[in-house]
Amino acid sequence: MKLIVFLILIFTLQASADASAQRVSISVKNQPLKIVLKELRKQSGYSFIYGDQDLKRAKHITLQVNGKEILEILPALFKDQPLNYSVNGKIISIKPKPLPQRTEGLTQNIGLLQQHSIVGRVTDEKGNILEGVTVRVKGTNVATTTDPNGNYEIRIPDGADTLTYSIMGFEPFAWHINEQTVVNVSLKTIISNLDEVVVIGYGVTKKSDLTGAVVRADLTAMQNSPNVNIGQALKGVVPGLNVGTTSKAGDAPSITIRGRNTISGTTAPLIVLDGIIFRGSLTDINPSDIESVDILKDASSAAVYGSQASNGVMMITTKTAQTLSKPIIQYSGNLSAQQLMNSKLKPLGREGYLAQLANADLPNSRTGTDLLEKNPEWNPAFFRESVASGYLAGTEVDWMDLMSVNTPYIQNHNASVQGKNELASYFLSFGYTDQQNLIINDKYKRHNVRVNIDAKITDWLKIGSQSFFTSSDVSGENPSFYEIWRIGPLSSPYNADGNLIDMLDIGSTNPLLVAGNPNEDVRYNLTGNFYSDLKIPFIKGLSYRLNYSRNLTWRKYFSFDPYVNGMLGAGSKNYDSEYAWTLDNILSYQRNFGLHAVNATMVYGSEKRGFDFTDALAKNFTNQTLGYNYLQAGQGDQNEIRSGAWEEASLYAMARVGYTYNSRYILTATIRRDGFSGFGKNYKIGHFPSVAMAWQIGEERFIKDNLGWIDNLKIRTSYGSSGNRTGGRYATLARMSTEIPFKGGYGRQPGGYLYGDGATPELTQAVSTMSNHDLRWESTTSLNIGLDFSLLDGRLFGSYDHYRSNTQNLLYELPIPNMNGLFPDGNGVASVTANIGKLRNVGHEFSISGLPIRNDAFEWQIGVNFSRNRNKVVSILGLDTDNDGREDDLVSAGIFMNQPLGVVYDYNIIGMWQIDDYNNGVIPNNFTYGTYKIEDIDNDGSYTPDKDRRILGYTDPDFYFSIQQAFRYRAFELRVFINSVQGGSQYYYGRPASAQPDPNQMKNYAYFDYDYWTPENPDAKYRQLGFMTSFLGPSFSPYVQRSFVRLQDLSLSYRLPKSLLNKIGVHNFRVFASGTNLLTITKWEGWDPEANQGFDFPNYPTLKSFTAGLNFDF
Repeated sequence: MKLIVFLILIFTLQASADASAQRVSISVKNQPLKIVLKELRKQSGYSFIYGDQDLKRAKHITLQVNGKEILEILPALFKDQPLNYSVNGKIISIKPKPLPQRTEGLTQNIGLLQQHSIVGRVTDEKGNILEGVTVRVKGTNVATTTDPNGNYEIRIPDGADTLTYSIMGFEPFAWHINEQTVVNVSLKTIISNLDEVVVIGYGVTKKSDLTGAVVRADLTAMQNSPNVNIGQALKGVVPGLNVGTTSKAGDAPSITIRGRNTISGTTAPLIVLDGIIFRGSLTDINPSDIESVDILKDASSAAVYGSQASNGVMMITTKTAQTLSKPIIQYSGNLSAQQLMNSKLKPLGREGYLAQLANADLPNSRTGTDLLEKNPEWNPAFFRESVASGYLAGTEVDWMDLMSVNTPYIQNHNASVQGKNELASYFLSFGYTDQQNLIINDKYKRHNVRVNIDAKITDWLKIGSQSFFTSSDVSGENPSFYEIWRIGPLSSPYNADGNLIDMLDIGSTNPLLVAGNPNEDVRYNLTGNFYSDLKIPFIKGLSYRLNYSRNLTWRKYFSFDPYVNGMLGAGSKNYDSEYAWTLDNILSYQRNFGLHAVNATMVYGSEKRGFDFTDALAKNFTNQTLGYNYLQAGQGDQNEIRSGAWEEASLYAMARVGYTYNSRYILTATIRRDGFSGFGKNYKIGHFPSVAMAWQIGEERFIKDNLGWIDNLKIRTSYGSSGNRTGGRYATLARMSTEIPFKGGYGRQPGGYLYGDGATPELTQAVSTMSNHDLRWESTTSLNIGLDFSLLDGRLFGSYDHYRSNTQNLLYELPIPNMNGLFPDGNGVASVTANIGKLRNVGHEFSISGLPIRNDAFEWQIGVNFSRNRNKVVSILGLDTDNDGREDDLVSAGIFMNQPLGVVYDYNIIGMWQIDDYNNGVIPNNFTYGTYKIEDIDNDGSYTPDKDRRILGYTDPDFYFSIQQAFRYRAFELRVFINSVQGGSQYYYGRPASAQPDPNQMKNYAYFDYDYWTPENPDAKYRQLGFMTSFLGPSFSPYVQRSFVRLQDLSLSYRLPKSLLNKIGVHNFRVFASGTNLLTITKWEGWDPEANQGFDFPNYPTLKSFTAGLNFDF
């Protein structure tokens, strides 16, 4: 990688030096200026930028020079020409000489001039220069195009009355010719742009030529939000793309495309960055560097990635200079203030905590048959000394306030420079992100640098590089949110001397001390993609691309806790590193033959990845001064060293052929062949074919002639296969281990035995996993039918997709009998990885956007996305042990035949037992007043798991929808983004009170003030605090739908006027203010329905933010 970068730099510098020193010799007589410039470019290495129409006005050249530098020749070359030139490095720009300024005294002369030519500049509605705009005199063949600076000049023949301006992606514009000689035009973007180019995997194509379900995400929807990673900017903007929420600094959200296609495997989509599969964290990619994100949703689109694409593919493309320009410097920055999204949940104060203690001891704290009278003789029985002393001392501590920062914030700063000439382009950027969430040490810092460059070596060869480096720092010991909350307001963090208490009597270290523990957690990511593009000589349309990518990620995690092991401490150092390289050979052929068009791509590539780690741990330090930097100070027989590594390799080939007839009938066929080292020797290779067709029915005469309001109408259908390489890289092999699983499944511990006094200890060795040479990847076949439309001159457009997919060979850990020499897991269960069952997904996706109002002053744009997915288990093990003619359910794993995954299978709560029931003696054993009354389904007077539980609903959502609106008035823009997930009548269930402590803990720890049962609150939703039904457990509680509608983003921006910016030399300047997660409408009780945070102790609760920012370029 270093060598390639070095060669590129040397080549560029050498070319610059050669060009500067090169002398030219030329002899021409009465030749067009354009021919002379081409010859000078060949000899000197200088580039000339001009408009063809400008050179047509130039006089022919007669010139003879020998051995002179280019700068010496230019004055003679442009003498008496209607052109000016300017030199910037190796670029010479040629422009028409300025026309006389319009004054009252020159009206007649200008009128004469106007009959001959018009000059001006063309920009978009944001003031960005547009190159290549066609400017035409209507009804004639007289036309020109704008130069790299957006300028144009056109001669006006007699009798002409209209100029037209047109370019792909923008609305055509017509201007009535009058006496004006300078006409500057601003073109409006076409919202529905069928000529937009999207990335499809190993290539690009126009949106109008797509046959599969590929969608480009609208990154402007959340551009004013403080997005730490690109996933946060994608929430709700693409139907079928479902993005979770994040609550911990630096975390990346969960992402799925079209639901779940697996039972136990990964559901995350494949990430492809600049054409190369990206294995790192999305948080390592600076959102400000990203130009576009394209989502490949159906099998025909994703099949190009074969065994890794059944969960869909995200194609991320980073920025580069698109048009010829001088260096453009850009800056964007924002600062956000954060706070709890749900501020109603607060820690209990002193009185609230004492009320909790009383309500957890109702038989003693109340009197009377109805328990409505308080017992004046009752005093709380404290199980912790700190609580008892705090009660007597009148202590009240807000632990949440102690462990929170005063002003949680996020700040982002990004600076970049980009430019392009005829031979090279570059994009250089630097970014800094600093995130501090609510709780102390919940923070994240990122520094990143990106360098994207390419150079045109010859007319047939181009080389380039897309490289970046990221440093992600989450150092700092994170206090447990659970510990913070449960300590309670009567326990002080300080002793009588005013010093911090080391160990609290809840059995854990004082959180204020934990926050100060030495901790360093830093991840580095260095990625370099290098490529060369070669146009094959003599075969028009044939090209070859070589991609080589190298990635290195390494992490260091150091920690030291001086308060454990009887205050003797423990420390550790962990180093791990991961590498990956990819080599792709891509052969492409694109050619039109009259009405026929062919687009073919072939790929042959390989990938290799590896990982290794080393851990050193020490306990019981004799000297803690240096902490983890002097682990040898730990007790020798307590020290541990661990290390490990893995490696995997892939080999693949792909062929894709696209054929189009008459721009109406489109066929795409793809085949991918994958080999992976991680699968069984009997199934090392997999094949993944697909086919897709599209009919541009809107181009047919019976549509065009009769339904003129239809701009575009396309029908798509596709069928194909893709895979999920979710099995472990060694899952097919029998593996040995020297570590014994901890009981309960929480990690492993070294095993060994000492055979007699003075003997050498021997390591325990046993089989940890069984082999399965028939293991293969999960395979998903899917059918997709889609419709794309654009109506009313692009004012209304959208798409609809219906899909059906079937996944088989699902990977699952099958339980097997325990045997000697085989380590079971921590729960005492032995298993083997195997392929089982079938899963089906059916879904609908709909997207529609409109432009109800658009004029020079005001614009209103609205878009709605909707998606719905249903999965169903078609088969599991294929067993029918009870001979009822129906395949058995796998109840222990919560998997049921012909039901979706995520089944809520439990006892049904039908009410609450009351005091009258207790007094009348009708409450069954194990129940009492204020506990849940559950349904006795078989009416046998008892409650058994196999006969009295039933399916109550499902945890997956019923449907998703979002509404985006943008209102623009002159330089102001207001954006409103509403996002929603709904459960319908049976879906999207969760348990807000699943973390409700058992009664003993209620007497020891603080909890929430929520709707629990008391004699004064008999209609409460949740059971009383002091008793639970033992066989149901403390977490048993009502299921509640998590449906919500959220104002996800609200922003207002303002662009400073061009008249002001031109005076200070700035091209664009925009300021904005926004709010995120401002309002949530829901019946869910708890922190956040979207994150499934109820009355529990999540990693950290979800926050909302208020942001101010600006961006400018010059």
